[in-house]
Amino acid sequence: RKAIRATAIIGLVVLTLALGVGIYLFATMLFSDKEEIKQPDRIIGVDADTNPMLASQANLIGIPVDKDTAILIDGSGFAKDWLPIMRDVVYEAVRKSPESQFLVIAWTDLGNSSYTKEGPEKIAKEDLPKFRRFLDRIPSIAPAVPVEAVNESLKHRMDQIVLITGQRLDESDTAKIKAAVDAKVDTRFDVILITDATDHDPKLKEVADGNEGTFVKVPRRQLEAWHAVWKDEQAKNAGKDGKGGGAKDSQDGDAKKDDSK
Repeated sequence: RKAIRATAIIGLVVLTLALGVGIYLFATMLFSDKEEIKQPDRIIGVDADTNPMLASQANLIGIPVDKDTAILIDGSGFAKDWLPIMRDVVYEAVRKSPESQFLVIAWTDLGNSSYTKEGPEKIAKEDLPKFRRFLDRIPSIAPAVPVEAVNESLKHRMDQIVLITGQRLDESDTAKIKAAVDAKVDTRFDVILITDATDHDPKLKEVADGNEGTFVKVPRRQLEAWHAVWKDEQAKNAGKDGKGGGAKDSQDGDAKKDDSK
């Protein structure tokens, strides 16, 4: 009986310890996720307390879009986790800038995929469904580099270039970008780096800093938090208008109308 009782006590102790460790690990994961959103050292170039997606002014994660702009979107595997959100970010920036000319390029392992084949152009309201479909078809599979996309933008003499990426570029590729951008006068070069890493890409930041641009770095979780609030606001506004559904529903509806023409 003593042996049975001792075994039972030992089993109970082991079970209690295992349960305690499980609770501790769960709590650590839970609170670390919340803290990660608020860690200032992981956010550069934008105020974490102000949701840029709610701004009335056209912007890309806080970077104003008020000129003829080239938007270069990472279509590599590094974009897989955040590309769906950035599709909404880019779409909203373009939608709010009907008078600006845009050159929107997705840089992928298969080369550049451009929305406009003949160069930059205005994207009018009636063209937005087509633009949305272009964004939705951007892949995020294999490794890719943005050097050719940057060169294409410079060839068209864009006022502003915004490079959106989720990867720290190879230094040789960054050097090529820097040399090309530095050779042009009056071209603003902005960078948006989406990464959960605590460090950033100092060489790419140097290119932005040296060309009147802004270097923005945000964790994916921060982007998700902003996006969730934005989607809630879209749903509320759609409900007030009596349309039902959120922004994506409205975009899908416009796309279906466009397809039926």
